[in-house]
Amino acid sequence: MFRCMESDLPDFVSSLKIRARFSPVVDGTGDPCINGWNVWPRNAPTFVPGNKEFAGLQKTWKGSAVPVEMLSCDSSRGDWMHLEIWKIPADDPVVKLYTDIN
Repeated sequence: MFRCMESDLPDFVSSLKIRARFSPVVDGTGDPCINGWNVWPRNAPTFVPGNKEFAGLQKTWKGSAVPVEMLSCDSSRGDWMHLEIWKIPADDPVVKLYTDIN
């Protein structure tokens, strides 16, 4: 998970090989520190596993987070890459990234 300047986000996203895009399935705020399907559709081809070894993400911002978009992408290092974009009111977005290597 990392912060990205809002102005840099379009260039970053355009550099990805996106397979599919998804909107959140819940309205309002959420918590990017929660893994698993969280606020995203369960039929999406990618996700961050909810295994306990992936737990421990910590909030580095103040206030709430609003899920914006989830991307399922090709990965140059793994089988696939999962990316979540979260809006932080009055601050830069949070990007959550996971790649699966089998």
